[in-house]
Amino acid sequence: MVLKLYGSGGSTCTRRVGAFMHEEKISFELVQVDVAHSEHKSPAYLEKQPFGQILYLSRAICRYLEDKFDQGHKLIPTDPKKKGIFEQAASIPRLDTAVFDNLIVELGKRLDAYDVILSKQKYAAGDEFTLVDIFHLPYGWLLEVAGSRIMYDEKRPIVRWWKDITNHKCWQAVKDGVAGSNA
Repeated sequence: MVLKLYGSGGSTCTRRVGAFMHEEKISFELVQVDVAHSEHKSPAYLEKQPFGQILYLSRAICRYLEDKFDQGHKLIPTDPKKKGIFEQAASIPRLDTAVFDNLIVELGKRLDAYDVILSKQKYAAGDEFTLVDIFHLPYGWLLEVAGSRIMYDEKRPIVRWWKDITNHKCWQAVKDGVAGSNA
């Protein structure tokens, strides 16, 4: 079965879901929604998404697909302690790029907290790659697009983690835009 992923191939939320689907080897077809021409507000699209949003709940979509499709390895731990650590990491405020220039210093402080976490474990939610790591990819990537080298400039645990997750096959498949997948 090939799922249909409605979104804009270059959007962060579409990339998040696309990276997840690549990681889980879930076949999908991207149905491009032309936001510039308000296609997401058309009656046909509103039948699918009554609020006229593009992947508004991308994290919830990933969690749903993780539960629905058991592809052999879980990106959400089932062990209660590991799941608690996962949920804590999933709740950490996302990298905020809305006011990039004013928040880069504050972001550095948040990254210091990530350094503490990542000095004790390989990934954001433990020693295994999980959905939390995928959640960070689109917004972290925007920092690089905006010209920030904050995720590369120093020898810090977060830099090791960032290089690891951005080289992950699922991100490489969607970083330049989402297409379909014949997983």
